[in-house]
Amino acid sequence: MNHENLIHVKFEYAEALEGKKDMLNLERNFLRTSETIDRFNSLRSEEMKAKLRLQKKMKETAEILKNFKKMLPEAKMPHVKEEKIAKPVLEKSKQETSEKPKTIEKRAVETKVKTSRASNDLESQIREIQEKLNSLRD
Repeated sequence: MNHENLIHVKFEYAEALEGKKDMLNLERNFLRTSETIDRFNSLRSEEMKAKLRLQKKMKETAEILKNFKKMLPEAKMPHVKEEKIAKPVLEKSKQETSEKPKTIEKRAVETKVKTSRASNDLESQIREIQEKLNSLRD
């Protein structure tokens, strides 16, 4: 070796100690980072396995649902035109609105008649009972 190519650097004791501490801290940080990366990789692989299991379960569930659909009878709905339904309903509602006041008036009159009949019946029954009581007293 040629002495001219060698470079010598002189550190004082405190500087050398600082440098060694820094190097050890760097090495420790690299090991921690490596450990964190390993943990991340293992968790990532577990996540992928879980996703695959979930995907498999979802496919199985979809297949089960398809089988259920095949087993169930089809609901047959009669084909009805909307126009035919809508027109009579509108006509009925127009008729009902014009008939409602008449119906209400009729009901009111009927209830008055029934009430008067009932009150007449009650009065006659009360009279009969009163007469029976009078006859028993005598």
